[in-house]
Amino acid sequence: MTAAASAHPGARRGWFLRRFAIAAVLAACALAVAISGNGLELIEGLLWADEVPRGSSSELYVAPNGSDRNPGTMARPFATVDRARRAVQALPEPWNRDVIVWLRAGTYELSSTLELSTGDSGKNGYRVIYQPYGYGTPRQETVALSGGTRVTGWSDPDGDGIYEARTPSGAFRQLYVNGQRATRARAPNADADDYREDAYVPIAHWDSPGYEYDADPNEGNRRIGLKAADVPASLLKLPASQLHRVELVVQRKWAQNRVRIDSLSPEGPLTYLVPMEPERALFGFGPPRIDGQWAHLENAFVLLDAPGEWFLDVDAQKVYYKPRPGEDMKAAVVATP
Repeated sequence: MTAAASAHPGARRGWFLRRFAIAAVLAACALAVAISGNGLELIEGLLWADEVPRGSSSELYVAPNGSDRNPGTMARPFATVDRARRAVQALPEPWNRDVIVWLRAGTYELSSTLELSTGDSGKNGYRVIYQPYGYGTPRQETVALSGGTRVTGWSDPDGDGIYEARTPSGAFRQLYVNGQRATRARAPNADADDYREDAYVPIAHWDSPGYEYDADPNEGNRRIGLKAADVPASLLKLPASQLHRVELVVQRKWAQNRVRIDSLSPEGPLTYLVPMEPERALFGFGPPRIDGQWAHLENAFVLLDAPGEWFLDVDAQKVYYKPRPGEDMKAAVVATP
C-alpha cells in the first residue's frame, strides 16, 4: 500500500441541526400582534415604538406547544418560527427598538422551507434577533429546527431485532434516530462517522490504474478488484435488480466516488466489480486510481447486520433499522431529510 493510498478519509457530517443558537440580524419591531378575523390587530397594553426608550427591545415567544393563533407572548406563544417572522413583518413603522424572538426548548418541525429575505432584515438600524430562550446564560434552552420527515409505525414482525416501517414516497440517503445519524447498511461494519482504518477495505487492483482513461472508450475493462474475502458472499447471490443498487464507495485522495455495481465476478483470490454506467465511464476523471485506496460496500438488506444500520427498500417503500442498545422504537424520533 502506498503512502498516498493509505491517507485516511476525512470526517464528513450529515444534516440534522441539534442546537439552534443563532442571533441573526433580521428586522425590528415595536409591538406584538395577534390574529383577529381576517387581519392583524394590536394587543392591548403594548406600547408603540415611539413610546419606548431607544435601545430597549420588544419580545416575541415561540414554543412547540404554542399556537399560531396566540399573540406571541410568553404566556401565549406562537407555535412556529414562520408565524413570528410574519408578525415582525406586519409591524407598523416607525421602529424605535430591537425585537427578540425567543425560541423555547424543543424541536420545531418545518413543513416547508423557512425563508428569510431582505424584508426580514430590519429597518432604521434596529434588529430582530432569533435565539433560544436564556441564550448566553446557564439556563439556555436547547432548540432544534428539523426539516425532516417523520417515520413512524415501527414494528419487528419477524422478532429478529430488525424493525421496519412504511416510508413517504421517494428515495432518501440518510436516516436519523433521536437526532443521531444512522448508518446505511454496509460492509465492513462501522458507524456513519467512523473513520478507523478497519472500517474500510483496500482496493486490491484497478483494471486501469493511473489518472485518466485514453480517448478510446474501450480502453481496459474498467473493473475494480477487491480481495474475495472482503466481498460478502451474500452479495454474489443477489438478483441483478438488487445488486444494481449496491454501491462501492471509494476514497480517492480528495474525492469520494460512489459507483453502483453492474456485476461481481470471482476470479481466484479477487472478486472483480464492474461499475454501472455512467459511473464506469466517469471514473477516469479526478484523482489517480491507486491500489490500496480505501473503500466499502453499502446499501443492501443482506448487509443489515449491526446496531445502528438501516436499509431502504425503494420498491416496497419500507425502511428497515436495527436499533442501537437502549433505543426504544416505540418512542424513538426517526426522520429522513
